[in-house]
Amino acid sequence: MSGDVSRGSVGIPLILGGLMLALFLGSELRWAGQPGFPLDDAWIHAVFARNLVEGRGFSFNAGEPIGGSTSPLWTVAMAGMYSLTHQMVWGTKALGALLYLAGILLAYSVVLKLTEERATAVLAGVLVALLRWNAWGAVGGMEIALYVALCLAGFYFYLAAGDSPPSLWRDLMSTLCLSCASLARPESIALLMTTRLMAVTDQLRGVPALRDLPRRLTGLAPHLLVFALVLTPWAWFNYQTVGTLVPNTFNAKVGTQNFLHAVMAHDVDLAKKSLLAGPVLHVPILALRLLATNALLFPFAALGFYRLWVGSGAALLHSRSRLLPAACVLYPAAMSLVEPTARLAYRYITNLLVLYCLMGAVGFVDAWRHAGRSPGAEGIQRRLSRFVRPILAAGTLVGAVATVTVEKWRPYLSLLFQELSSEVTTSEYERIAGVLLRPVVLGATALAGFLWVLMMTRRARAAVLAVGGLCVVSQVGLDVMAARRHAIQVKNINSLHIATGEWIDRHLPRDVTVALDDIGGITYASRRRIVDMVGLVSPKAIAYRKIGRSRVQYLRAVRPDYVATIHPRAMDEAPELFRPIHLVTIGDNIASANDTMVVFETVWNRDKR
Repeated sequence: MSGDVSRGSVGIPLILGGLMLALFLGSELRWAGQPGFPLDDAWIHAVFARNLVEGRGFSFNAGEPIGGSTSPLWTVAMAGMYSLTHQMVWGTKALGALLYLAGILLAYSVVLKLTEERATAVLAGVLVALLRWNAWGAVGGMEIALYVALCLAGFYFYLAAGDSPPSLWRDLMSTLCLSCASLARPESIALLMTTRLMAVTDQLRGVPALRDLPRRLTGLAPHLLVFALVLTPWAWFNYQTVGTLVPNTFNAKVGTQNFLHAVMAHDVDLAKKSLLAGPVLHVPILALRLLATNALLFPFAALGFYRLWVGSGAALLHSRSRLLPAACVLYPAAMSLVEPTARLAYRYITNLLVLYCLMGAVGFVDAWRHAGRSPGAEGIQRRLSRFVRPILAAGTLVGAVATVTVEKWRPYLSLLFQELSSEVTTSEYERIAGVLLRPVVLGATALAGFLWVLMMTRRARAAVLAVGGLCVVSQVGLDVMAARRHAIQVKNINSLHIATGEWIDRHLPRDVTVALDDIGGITYASRRRIVDMVGLVSPKAIAYRKIGRSRVQYLRAVRPDYVATIHPRAMDEAPELFRPIHLVTIGDNIASANDTMVVFETVWNRDKR
């Protein structure tokens, strides 16, 4: 495999990306019947975007400004597309599709900058195009395609800056892109910190080089300025509307249960627990995420990680190649300390999965190159039985497939997540980590089997090509299943949330206030003023939860006219206050956490009438 691929080869991953978009959209129209979004979060962005376009400010309840979005840049981008197309759903999907294709092109460019081999860059583009979470976000109304494209652009400019000395404007463009990515996905700040750390420490070897460190640290000043110019307006808006520098969504979902808050509050117990529950338990979770993304890619990605870190091999010509493996380590580590309850959710780490694909492409080409050399263990190969190699190859594939498909992962992870939210001892954490051992061992077995095949077979290139081909084929199969799941998610949101909002719009007065726990689709369809029982856009709900008050006690304080909830049993605490007036159910509950929505009339509304 060589790098002599035509300049038009970038069209291969772009065409494949177009086919992926067609797969997801076609599945959506077939199974859901009408377009929509697979998560209520996308409809939350849509409400903010519509209010922006209609001149009501960055607000959820029209005219009431609130820092209620962790992805404000995506909200603004949706608003811009909506103002142009007057189509919220299709306009957002078109925007996501364009950014998704841009991300594929940038992935190709990053690897080409790293290796100067077009074949490797094409393979990287193909793997990123086949990354199902990337395509899901593109058509699902979420910010994934935006922050992935911005992160890859930041990486590209960082690599393009070079060294001795680096180009300042390209380095600043990298900082600008990653700062903007932080407005699309706040975890991307960790990637910005990684690029600056790698730039400061690049080629610092020995005492003479260390004397240059103060000058390099001084060089961070313009980058800090760019970062401040991008992030300060949003931090100021959050502070003015919710009283914290971070948006209210962060306060609602993460709050104070993290290492940073423990340090600032001098809470030693919380600090110890955060250090253990975060980085330690995120390691097996990350391994599962990568294996579930594509287990057959894992050996190649591990090899690519090594090659990029050591900077050796004919395929690696760039002095800043350590950025990719460093980002893969520091990004989840930062997440585990700041938001341990996020649990490395796929839509928060799609940029990490993209790096997994890029390293997999580098590793595959490196494995292909070394497999073509004369074997160094011919004596061992002669002693092998002719039955051993097929057994090793079969074991590799069976182990990898089992790693992807074993359904026992889910209860393991559910147990882990449940324990993370409670007070547990160190021994209990160790027990939970032990429960995760089986899928990790399966993955290690698959990796070991692959390495044995690679080292011992007389036709190593055939083994590499076979596993690489199966890797791509398996990814396509996972994409088909993901497209159907996406369609069912859209159908469920339309049937539960949008349908409830439309019923409210038809049957309830315009001037009422409705309390909700899923606020996006219902508010978008109903255009009613709402009270958020979770607290994403209602800070008062968080304050009540912190002091141990129940949902009903919160409702007593805010006195909404109606309540629409997916947790109707919570109303049993004071049934005399709530009268059910409407019920919505979905029959095909495959991809939704809830299947029932109940609308209650409150006693306060009856008294008012």
